[in-house]
Amino acid sequence: MSPLLAPEILRLKAAIVDSFNNERWMELGVLTECADTINKHSRLLRSLSWGDPDYPGMSSKSLPQ
Repeated sequence: MSPLLAPEILRLKAAIVDSFNNERWMELGVLTECADTINKHSRLLRSLSWGDPDYPGMSSKSLPQ
């Protein structure tokens, strides 16, 4: 990742953590052709639904590159 993109990625992650639900993740997956990646992520949607403290980290790892 380019250092110039890092601030934008962090702002995007913060917005996602604050506002995304399962449906929004699926929409992002469809729009970026990464729906399978999001569906197959072992922790992302589960940590979202359970409100787990590792959800922000799972979110940043799941952003399409």
